Formats: sequence, C-alpha cells, structure tokens
Amino acid sequence: MACAASTRGSADQNCAQRWNELKTALIARGALPSAVAEVALASAEVERAAGRWRAARRSLRAALAVADDTQLLAQAYVGLGYVELDDARLAAERRGARAGGATAPLALGPLRAALALRPQYAAAHRGLGAALLPAGAADLAEEPHLTLAREALAHTSAAAALNPNCALLHLQRGALGIRTRAARAEELVSAFEGALRVRPASAAALQHVTTALQWAGRRAEADAAARRGVALGLWANPWQRPAKHVAGLTAKPWWAPSAAAPGLCRRLHAHHAAIAAELAALRNRAGGCTPQDEGLHDARN
Repeated sequence: MACAASTRGSADQNCAQRWNELKTALIARGALPSAVAEVALASAEVERAAGRWRAARRSLRAALAVADDTQLLAQAYVGLGYVELDDARLAAERRGARAGGATAPLALGPLRAALALRPQYAAAHRGLGAALLPAGAADLAEEPHLTLAREALAHTSAAAALNPNCALLHLQRGALGIRTRAARAEELVSAFEGALRVRPASAAALQHVTTALQWAGRRAEADAAARRGVALGLWANPWQRPAKHVAGLTAKPWWAPSAAAPGLCRRLHAHHAAIAAELAALRNRAGGCTPQDEGLHDARN
C-alpha cells in the first residue's frame, strides 16, 4: 500500500507540474487568461468522465486561479461541485448510503459560489438539488431531513423552470414534492405535466400525472390520462397501471420462460456457473450477503 500511495503521489505531482508548464507556455505565447481557463475546464471534463476526481479538482482549481470572466468562474465552481457530488455518490455505493445529512456536503460550497455569480445557472441549481438531498432512505417529510429536502426541492424546481425541456428534472421535482409533502396537488400536476410535454409517451410521467390529477379532484382528466396510457400501450387497463407492462401477458400466476422472457432466461441458464460462483463468494465474505427474513413475524394485524 505504501508503494501504491507513493506511486500515486508521484503521478499527481507530475500531472501538476505538467499543467503548470502548459499554463506558463500558454501565457508566454500570449494566451488570454480566459483561454487558459477554458483549457483547464476541458481537461477537467475529461478527467471527471474517467472518474479521476483528484486530477479533475486540480484542473478546476487551476481554472479558478486564472479565469477573469464571471461565466468561466461559475462554470469552474459548478464543475467542482459536480466532481464532489460524483465522488460522494461513488463512496456511498461502495460503503452503503447512511441516512443523515446532505448527500454531498463538499459540493455545497462550490455550487453556491456559482449561483452567487450566476443566479439563473440551471446546472448549479440542479447540482444543489442533488447534493442537498438527505443521504440514505430517510423520511423527507420529517426533521432533521425536511429542511434540507425543502431546499433541495426549491433548487430542483428552479432548475426545471430554467431548463423546461428536461423531463427528468420535472419528474424529480414532482417526486420531491411527494416525498417532502411540501407540494400541493396542483403543483404536482404541473410538475408531471411538464415531464409529459417533453416525453409524451413516458409511463412514469403519465402514471404520476394520473395520480396527481386524482389527488387534485380532477377525476375526468385523470381518467383521460389513464386511458391515454392504454392507447399508447403503456398498460392494458386504465385502473391497473404497472411500472413495467409486457404486452400480451395476461393475469395468471406462472408463465413459461419461453413466453415471458426467453432471452433473459437463456442468458441466465448459460451463465449459471458464474452466477453461482459469485453468490458463493458473497456468502463467504464478511458482510457480503447476509440472509434476511421477511419480517412477517413482526406483523401484528
């Protein structure tokens, strides 16, 4: 481990030295600070896409050090915020998310700095909406999570308003409104209708807008939305709207693999040995695969 850390540290020092040499060369050749900043931002994008957070941070801080333009500064702060958000998500995947504070606390400062420079920056609002969201399977309608969740909802709503052609933002806005119980039924209708305008055949958007219309007491419109899902082939019955609908499957308890999912079943059978070996390895690893009962003995009613 010491050798690996030493090698990694040497590589980081070499990268930093090469960047300083490139920056000096660009300035010596008359490159404007904004041009140097753009090079650093482009480098950070490449590093972030490759998951090299440390190198991406270095490039973004270099951009902040030389940028003399508000837009470039805001862009660098947003980039830094998204790197911290990516890093926090990956860490949570590896060790398991723990219910608690914001998902990515280290992302909050850079993203707020970007908004201070550009209050209408959709990417900064979107990033804050994700970074503020309480980590883990928390009840967002109760403190201590509610305050953070409401702020996340406000930023997600702002991002959706600034970027109305992003269906995912509208869906996230509606979902947060439901989870925080901070949105009225009409606000939920508006959010999910926004997603439908962008993706008219989205099963998720149509399902949610149908429910929101019912909550708002607009039953005729809810019925029409449910029937529209049938016409689009998203589900077979307006009153049974599954998250995943397979056309042709009717209601019966068991289906032959050849009828329900022939390709999937063939692949599972073909890779049986590898799947069994992976399961055995998980069972033998501490904390890797702990059997859980269904908790039915806890049912009292």
